[in-house]
Amino acid sequence: MASNNLESEIRTLREKLKNYKVGNIEGLHSFSDALEGEMEGLQIRLAVFGMTGAGKSSLVNTIWKTLYGRENAPAIEQSSGAEGTQLLEDFHSQSGTEDDRGGFVFHDTRGFNFDFNRAEENELFRILYGIVSAGQLIERGDWAEKMAEDAGQAAHRLEKPPVADQVHVALWVIKANDIRFVNGQYLDKFNFVRQKLNAEGVTIITVLTHDDKLDSEERNQAKKNAMEVTGSKKAQTFVFANWLGEQEEYDVRYQREVLKMLHTALGCGERSVRSRQIQRKLSKQ
Repeated sequence: MASNNLESEIRTLREKLKNYKVGNIEGLHSFSDALEGEMEGLQIRLAVFGMTGAGKSSLVNTIWKTLYGRENAPAIEQSSGAEGTQLLEDFHSQSGTEDDRGGFVFHDTRGFNFDFNRAEENELFRILYGIVSAGQLIERGDWAEKMAEDAGQAAHRLEKPPVADQVHVALWVIKANDIRFVNGQYLDKFNFVRQKLNAEGVTIITVLTHDDKLDSEERNQAKKNAMEVTGSKKAQTFVFANWLGEQEEYDVRYQREVLKMLHTALGCGERSVRSRQIQRKLSKQ
């Protein structure tokens, strides 16, 4: 009976998310400060961040397979996060018609090392503000240093594009059994990022991966540590194992957690859009 209830919950949530449009959670009436036509075709933009090797690209694959079926996983290039060049990859949700995009899009970013020199800070804000778009080159090394120098000391003062083009939610991916996380090294490194994201009104949804490597006590401790590091509330912190390529089936408990995480993130995204619209209006008064 419990299994039937769980599968029914998963089916219901999956259908809601497959047919999601902005406003389905908070209600379109709540966006009273939107500009004329602004809500038409608007997508919630979710950026996937984390340290190298945390499982960011695998998370995007997991979401797609859970939502659309195992055969529909996107082809994602894995990245070492080292110096060099990479395209920022976007993955748009599917809708009922081929010509119409769904209500959200994921930005799969390269891993950060969080020494957080000016170049990495500049890269973070260029992604958050939508200044870097899909298919555009993101380089590290001399190019990144030059971009940071041109932006000046305060990368967060970069000119922002329209609200619809900015990132609305950050999914922060942490490998739960990463020794750096277990030993508390993430806390100091993440503090800068946390402060900047909070200042920009970007909600952090925390995703702990590699749950299958943890026992019950380790899982509880990992979740507690993650909330302390990222500042996410308990309801915004999720723990599961990614659906890897060789796995034909995926634990139904993880499926529910993945779908709940996505639904939570989209709700936070809607509230972020509404908040920025209100701020925009107030700034002009």
